[in-house]
Amino acid sequence: MRTRYSAPVSSIVALAVCISAAAIAQTASAPVSDASFTAQITAHFEEWDADHNGELSKAEIDRLIADPHIAGPSAATVAALKRSLNSKSYTPPVLTKAGIAHLVEVEKPRSTASPNFDQLYKASLSKIATYNRMLFASGTPRLEMLHQGRLGDCFCLAPLGALIHRDPQQVVQMFVPAKDGDVAVHFATGEPVTLHSLTDAEIALSSTSRGDGTWVNMYEKAIGMYTIQSRASLKGKPVPIGTTSNDPNYLDVIGHGGSAGKVITILSGHAIKRFNCAPWHIASDVFVPTKPTDGYTAAAANTPPPPVPVPPVVKAQVLSTEQKEARLANLREMLVSAMKAKRLVCAGTPATGLKPPGISLKHAYAVLNYDATKDLITLWNPHGNTFHPKGEEGLKSGYNTEMGEFSLHLTDALAFLAGIVFETDQPVSSTPPPPVTPAADVKAGIPSPHP
Repeated sequence: MRTRYSAPVSSIVALAVCISAAAIAQTASAPVSDASFTAQITAHFEEWDADHNGELSKAEIDRLIADPHIAGPSAATVAALKRSLNSKSYTPPVLTKAGIAHLVEVEKPRSTASPNFDQLYKASLSKIATYNRMLFASGTPRLEMLHQGRLGDCFCLAPLGALIHRDPQQVVQMFVPAKDGDVAVHFATGEPVTLHSLTDAEIALSSTSRGDGTWVNMYEKAIGMYTIQSRASLKGKPVPIGTTSNDPNYLDVIGHGGSAGKVITILSGHAIKRFNCAPWHIASDVFVPTKPTDGYTAAAANTPPPPVPVPPVVKAQVLSTEQKEARLANLREMLVSAMKAKRLVCAGTPATGLKPPGISLKHAYAVLNYDATKDLITLWNPHGNTFHPKGEEGLKSGYNTEMGEFSLHLTDALAFLAGIVFETDQPVSSTPPPPVTPAADVKAGIPSPHP
């Protein structure tokens, strides 16, 4: 396994200043203004339509996203167009000049069946204008500042959250200055991924650190580029790993879900082990009391719950009471051992099944702690959300959540989680692991989640 590079503090400071200066220089020629989305389309459509066929294609938009000269209002416009193509709420629009104008001016009042370009544009422009361009504004990343954006990349943010919780300085050491103001991101497996500074459009489209710097965006870009390079190598067309690349397809690679377990391996250099929660699933209209005083008797505990619908690729096992008790005891031992050794642990929810209020389906969570004396597990949601249940905490009303963090009884968690994935102490080869498809990951007991 490759030895982790530990960057000197002076290098990190120089890197932060360099990136900040580069970002300022990048946007100085195109200051953010109050220009409207429609004005930007009118001014730039013909220029952006590189093949002059009267329609902006995905490839053309991706090239604009990667272009550092596309800044401020122009970048916000490109980000809005990209988001309209990626939405699952409606059929992606055909981006002709007339078609865009129709969606902006004609379809009012706005329906959810079409993109609200003005709203997408204003949100992107605000994010670009207010974003802190330093790499680590606070010196080290803070978990409470991490907030997943519109990308479906909870699978790579949950392991990052677990790593920040374990050792934020280790995240800082991943980022090393490279020539010409670039940044080399060092993972525990494979070669470093060298990146240019973020473009304004990339900032608008990726996650946010709530003003704490660009570290989360650079991390997302590095994971995406690492995956692109790994896939190319497997196809016999290797990309020169370690060379600078600005392939905008990384947004699509990380934006449609993936394997949290694979990312744990990339970050830690260790193999993983999975625990399947399907045998503990209960139907959405059946709620098990979380305390014995709620009338949950030993007799009730031995009564198997009704089956719950699960994704076709997840085969719920029918276990005897003794088998479930043995596996539950093993899970508790795994959690105690992982927390003591400060290993990375994540969990995921399935696409269908029980959904307590405040919980997202097909989503990845970081496991931050396990209190064996109270049998409480603490999870963290990459959305960084705050939620307060209207009734008593539990499966029916949900759990008090602050900045994405909440605690619940382990048996409650098993009722709605698809699986839990653990970093082990076993090293893996330095060769990048093959990509894990969503279907293969679900078969292993934890889904490739989307938000």
